[in-house]
Amino acid sequence: MKHMDGSPLPSRTGWTPEHPQHGVLSDSVDRALLNELFPQIKAIFKPQIVKYSNTNTKIDTQNDGEHGEKLDWKVSSYMEVDEANGGAMQRNVTVDPALLELCQPLLDQCNAAFTAWYEQLHGSGSIKNLV
Repeated sequence: MKHMDGSPLPSRTGWTPEHPQHGVLSDSVDRALLNELFPQIKAIFKPQIVKYSNTNTKIDTQNDGEHGEKLDWKVSSYMEVDEANGGAMQRNVTVDPALLELCQPLLDQCNAAFTAWYEQLHGSGSIKNLV
């Protein structure tokens, strides 16, 4: 097995050509699509504000606040949250349907590329859609 550019893969402990640990799928996502989407994603991106109590007793108080202090934490903006897998562990985390709609063509390309690669290793039907 070789990298997408044709160069040989390095030998690693636990790695075999039949079961590589990593793969590189160069150019599997259309650059024009990325260039088109990025400014649109930035424009609608709204980070979630999650309130939490700082419970780290070894905190750097000069840079990170006091132990027990109530803090606002800006986390990512979510397209989907899978509650079955603990995806909504923080309270009041919501999804952004507009972000999902905007990114769906990109997610479809990523899913198709990864699925094709994974099925080469593990057989047809060995993976469900990731997104």
